[in-house]
Amino acid sequence: MATTTPSATQLVPEIVTSWVVEHDPEAAELQLREDHDGAGFASFGGSTVLFTGALFNRTELAREVGAADELSDAELVARVYARRRDGIAEALNGTYALLVRDPDRDALLAARDRMGLHPLFYADADGSTLFSDSIETLVRQPGVSRALNRRLLALHVWPAWWIEDKDETYYESVRRVVAGTVLTFRRGGREMRRYWNPAPPGRQVEWVDEDDAMERFEATLSEAVTRCLHRGSTALCLSGGLDSISIASFATDIAAREGLPTPRALSVEFPDPDNTGEAAIQRRVAAHLGMPQTMMTLHEALGGQGLLPRALEVTRTWPVPLLGIFSPAYFTLIEEAKRDGRTVIMTGAGGDNWLSVALELAGDLVGRLDLVGLLRLWYTYQRSYRTPRALLLRRILWKYGVRNVLASGSSDCSGAGLRRYSLRSPRGRWNAPCPHGSLRTVACGRISSNWRPPGSSRSSSPGQGAST
Repeated sequence: MATTTPSATQLVPEIVTSWVVEHDPEAAELQLREDHDGAGFASFGGSTVLFTGALFNRTELAREVGAADELSDAELVARVYARRRDGIAEALNGTYALLVRDPDRDALLAARDRMGLHPLFYADADGSTLFSDSIETLVRQPGVSRALNRRLLALHVWPAWWIEDKDETYYESVRRVVAGTVLTFRRGGREMRRYWNPAPPGRQVEWVDEDDAMERFEATLSEAVTRCLHRGSTALCLSGGLDSISIASFATDIAAREGLPTPRALSVEFPDPDNTGEAAIQRRVAAHLGMPQTMMTLHEALGGQGLLPRALEVTRTWPVPLLGIFSPAYFTLIEEAKRDGRTVIMTGAGGDNWLSVALELAGDLVGRLDLVGLLRLWYTYQRSYRTPRALLLRRILWKYGVRNVLASGSSDCSGAGLRRYSLRSPRGRWNAPCPHGSLRTVACGRISSNWRPPGSSRSSSPGQGAST
């Protein structure tokens, strides 16, 4: 829920703690190549640790190793590693990127937090491996190619998210450490181990009743918002939706109770006639909760430019395609919040998945042939959105229903059918040259290689947590 604020001199926000570390197999320690804001280094017990991010269970860890409060996070993690070794990732709770150079084992460990909220990327260059929490910083290093990953870009346009490897990026030379995993680098190769899974294979799911679920959800949401408020003066991207309003309600209540600054509301007024009531809701919510508010029309937030030109301006410098075309408007608001002294930005991102029913449910309903459930899902969305009924029904039945069932390979015929559909699909006809053949040929090959009949195991690849 918290993000770093953008640079005051650039439109595109960059990670404030951007750094590059070099791992030379012949060296016993990590070498800092580039540091924009103080990467956290520490040495203890012969090992070198780099830690960036935030620890949520710092008090518990300090008590476990008998550490003093004045230790930095990196120093504390170094002591925990000396005690836990292979269990270091399981011991940490927070949003972080972690590197540990252990000369006794002649290995380097790279890990990310469970949900992957803090980025961590790596690339090979001239016999060394470079790590950074910023793709932009990494590809500027000598020896790191800036060649684009055309295959992944093609799959993104399709889209075909289900055949992407989880460690891929939009640069051929840059990979990411997968969320909830530990990647171990040794002279003989690399090995990936998943240390956390929200639903471990083979474990029985324990269901709770609705009252208990609501109580747990409120407690967890309150804890998450409190963590953001304690990290600095906050602002909140406030729309008229349930997700950001829920965050705002919790944030103002907690801030008042704990004597913290009231978060500033950041709102955009859209000219779309369908959204005429949203601006009024934003103003009423901010006034009711006593939040100072920065509100701009979309035209103002775009600096008088059109939506597409600003989106293209951002995309030209980003290492990933822009997913939200309205994002540049919010960047302007975030700049205003930064000038107001706000250092933490909260959003309602992900709230649709927590506070409402996602359309992806259609895949499960189709798989169970639950016609009543599909009708209820269609009716619920029909009440909530101004989408033509026929179009909404098509999306539920095909885009989020049948197609997801086919992609999951839930029957022997589904995989073959999906491959045939992919080969015929007009959007699959990419003939642009590529080092691996036409993009169409490569994409269809990826589909065939990634589909497995029911009950079979998936092939080993870095994206699935296997050894490489």
